[in-house]
Amino acid sequence: MNKNYLILLTLTVLFFSFGLTFGKTDRNIELAKQTNKAVYTQLSPAEFYKKQCAYCHESEGLIAPDMKEIKKVYLEKYPQESLFVKAMLDFVKHPTKEKALYKKGLENYTLMPKMPFKEEDLKGVIDYIYKNI
Repeated sequence: MNKNYLILLTLTVLFFSFGLTFGKTDRNIELAKQTNKAVYTQLSPAEFYKKQCAYCHESEGLIAPDMKEIKKVYLEKYPQESLFVKAMLDFVKHPTKEKALYKKGLENYTLMPKMPFKEEDLKGVIDYIYKNI
């Protein structure tokens, strides 16, 4: 076999193998959106927040309102943890402009898309937001 052929074959296999594992969560989310099935993440609420929420709500050059600002608005209306979680869960599961409490976010950003995660994961991350953000 030609040495260049072996190198090319090795690189192709490595590239394909890497592609199967890299961005698995993103592919799962995209697949879930296409099939309307919920994704179970098997992440702790802190990991879930960092991997699924912070990218939009805390990254430089925000593409969604800052989570601290959203939390502040929710706390003003729902200071009790159970009501906070229920209200935020209701919005995240079925986001609409009417349900959005952070109206300033609607002026500067598009409406959040429906998230294809299991309710238990969403409750866990919202509880994390309430206690830690």
